[in-house]
Amino acid sequence: EFAGLFRTLAEAEGVAFVPSLLAGVLGRPQLNLADRVHPNAAGQRLLAANVWAVLEPLLQVAA
Repeated sequence: EFAGLFRTLAEAEGVAFVPSLLAGVLGRPQLNLADRVHPNAAGQRLLAANVWAVLEPLLQVAA
């Protein structure tokens, strides 16, 4: 129920929703800083790809 809350809120507000920002990064030590919480540069590239996968189709429709 909680997991769907953010999707519902995004739909209600008319904004894009990234379902799994950390997909491919979470739990992969080689993609995180020494604190094992924050993504390193390689992990940040994957986060950007996760966001772009949601935004690119929206931008193409808007263009």
